[in-house]
Amino acid sequence: MPPVFQRLERAWFEFIELAGAARLERRVAKRLTALGDVRIAFVKQDVQDDLYCCARGSNAAEIVLSTLMRSGPVALFTRLGAEFLIVETESDPECQAWAEKAVDLGWYDWDSLRNLRNIVPGRDHGQSAFAVRCEAVDWSDFDIVISLDVSIPARITRGFPQTLWCYYIREPKTKSYSHSERAPLPGQDVFLDQTFGSRRRQDGRHSLCFPYYLHYYGCFHELLERPLDDNTQRTTLFLEHHTPEALTSDQLRQLEGIGPLDSTSRPSAGEGPFAPPNQKCQRSPREVLAALLGAKYFIACPNRRKLWANAAVEAVAAGALVLGDPQIHIHRDLFSPRTSISSFDELFAALVFLERHPAVYRAEVRRQRRIVDYLCYWRPVRDLLQALVEHRQHS
Repeated sequence: MPPVFQRLERAWFEFIELAGAARLERRVAKRLTALGDVRIAFVKQDVQDDLYCCARGSNAAEIVLSTLMRSGPVALFTRLGAEFLIVETESDPECQAWAEKAVDLGWYDWDSLRNLRNIVPGRDHGQSAFAVRCEAVDWSDFDIVISLDVSIPARITRGFPQTLWCYYIREPKTKSYSHSERAPLPGQDVFLDQTFGSRRRQDGRHSLCFPYYLHYYGCFHELLERPLDDNTQRTTLFLEHHTPEALTSDQLRQLEGIGPLDSTSRPSAGEGPFAPPNQKCQRSPREVLAALLGAKYFIACPNRRKLWANAAVEAVAAGALVLGDPQIHIHRDLFSPRTSISSFDELFAALVFLERHPAVYRAEVRRQRRIVDYLCYWRPVRDLLQALVEHRQHS
């Protein structure tokens, strides 16, 4: 798309669509009231190495803080009261998307994924400790069931036509994701494609722009029972996991002149060297969220690695201002001219400017929070509820 049209599209989103966010919030609240108690389940298989590992009936904080890797769709639990379940992995073809990242992409070891049933690294139990058989669940208890990949086979979902069956495909590079862009996998109604851009994809009625990080500003404050704070009093610069590798020791020292540094690539808060980027985070989910809740800035630059922008959304939801290179982010709407950077010199100049102009800093923070609230909570929830209404009309 030519730059002039990109600018027009951005202007339309920020000054027309985003300006109607308050009306959208009222419509969603009204729809929730009209629908009554919408019962939602979020389900994953016992071989998944991401998201939650806890018993059915856990509360929102217990669910999110039990994650194996990412925070995931937090708002399902904090605002929509979703229930979380782990189910035993079925052999039906549509339930094998989890294996594609090992078999087709070669990103994971097949046996290590299957062994998650027996033991989760760093814990004294496996996911089978909490897993239930799909047949043992009365799915009619739920209006909406959302799976990570496809967790419940078609032979079961077809017995509950009143339930809206939705699913994420965790890895967008798999064949199941590509298939789902054309049509849902067997037994499913709606594909949640993980996208959250202002420019919405047109994949038909079967697909929703629905982020993997269903977040809003304040969701982590609620989880950790912290009051919303004046983040202008924060000082920490939180570096995206892969960013430290792109910075020299001299550049890191320059950043430390503005504020203390932290990152998920550091083994503990503000201490020790940054680990190699291929090493997963060694800190607990609670420690990471606490660090983000103390961050004034979240920085993803300079780095040539493509980023989906989930970490940026998480940082905004925790209260930080995100600075980064839009060209390396698949979802770029968070970035304005003040927060767009493509080199260390631009990064350092932006930080110096924002530190000297707190009113500009506060304005940029408000802008990013509005965008996350809209794109990563209100709009996708509206669309999910509309899908439920249409499903009920046609079932």
